[in-house]
Amino acid sequence: GVAPDAKIYALKISGPSGSAADSAIIAAWEWCITHKNDNAANPILIISTSFGGGLYTSNCNASLPDYATTVANVTNAGITIFAASGNDGYCDGIASPACQSGIISVGAVYDAAFGNYTPCVSPLSCVTGKIADAGCTITGYYINDASAADKVAGYSNAASFLTLMAPSNQCNTLQCQAKGSWYNPTFGGTSAACPYAAGGAAALQSAAKARTGAFLTPARIKSLLVGSGTPITDTKVAVTKPRVNLQAAISRMAGAVVVAPRNLLLQDE
Repeated sequence: GVAPDAKIYALKISGPSGSAADSAIIAAWEWCITHKNDNAANPILIISTSFGGGLYTSNCNASLPDYATTVANVTNAGITIFAASGNDGYCDGIASPACQSGIISVGAVYDAAFGNYTPCVSPLSCVTGKIADAGCTITGYYINDASAADKVAGYSNAASFLTLMAPSNQCNTLQCQAKGSWYNPTFGGTSAACPYAAGGAAALQSAAKARTGAFLTPARIKSLLVGSGTPITDTKVAVTKPRVNLQAAISRMAGAVVVAPRNLLLQDE
């Protein structure tokens, strides 16, 4: 992946149904503050959360104050949080907890043309040509989306306050042998784009430590990724956001040297 030498803490937040309670997500984030320096040479600096739900058309700090308090505490501890924007195809809102202002929210672009993709989307999506299908048991609709390099995925939630885009789909993802395979070759969604962006942040932290002897603040991480990103327009809603460009971000750090990245926390389905 983007940060192959990163050290990883994996905290399980989901129950038997595969969903995660807000309280479990918050508890995992707070754990990261408490245990940030358990390995002093590799402190926890990045959290990647690929869980989310709901439709929030603006910053949700006031409506979800428990999240807001924890995000502030995590940020003050020098840890950057990334969260997936959601896969409903919304054009004017994103999921929680990505809707928190202190979180870097991540939408998805295709990284190549691999044929048509047919994800389920919400009936509230503005994607043209939604097709009714009982096979999409939760949403009832799907789209027939032609993939192309740097095309925003039709399912990717969009909003004016979305932070970043990152590549997704057809990802080789490790999974335990108990599931019958060593990897899943078709993982995708904003759940894949989110850890891609987080891996970029790990590489930035590694470069900063090598060059300056200190890690970057969450604000600086966001500034580098947003400021150096490649602008991509989501054609379903005409929202333009930066797609992560790690080479440009590291170059913006004035010639920093890349070494082994630092710790990430990965939360995923």
